[in-house]
Amino acid sequence: MRFTMRGVAGAALLGLLAAFAAGEDKKEDKGKGKDSVDAATFVKMAASANMAEMKAGELAQKESSNKDVQHFGAHLVKDHANAQNQLADAAKSAKIDMPKDMAEEHKKAGEKLAEHKGKKDFDAVFASEMVKGHTEAVDLYERASKSVKEEALHKYIDKTLPVVREHLEMARKLEKSVGGGKDKKDR
Repeated sequence: MRFTMRGVAGAALLGLLAAFAAGEDKKEDKGKGKDSVDAATFVKMAASANMAEMKAGELAQKESSNKDVQHFGAHLVKDHANAQNQLADAAKSAKIDMPKDMAEEHKKAGEKLAEHKGKKDFDAVFASEMVKGHTEAVDLYERASKSVKEEALHKYIDKTLPVVREHLEMARKLEKSVGGGKDKKDR
């Protein structure tokens, strides 16, 4: 086999162009996937998050002796029950079924929190999980606000996103006061 410099240079140029094009396709796909969420996925994840937050709030009210943790738990139960009812109405209007069960990631977070029942570190784990969960929820709602087109769902998102942001700020303050956030590897 005999290679000429022109042939090697041509092959190298074609290889670079192909690699560049593949890289651009991946960037474009990655960006679309990260920045948007369809209506059915939003309903599934928002409903699951609401269920998870209500369960965590109930657990906090029972397991914590810290009044701030108990108060935040009660706040979560009330707000997320209200959000779940409003989401059900919006989903019905958009002809999307509400899930009956939590998503696996929310079940696992609940199991992790339940492992700390009766333990000294319950409050810190609860606060850290609330920061993590509400950070993810804010991200979900922000992405959905840009991509969900169904009017009833969009109104729900616009009304609920400020409440979720408020919960995130409350969770961050609670985390600082109870010493949560030490185990960053779980985030």
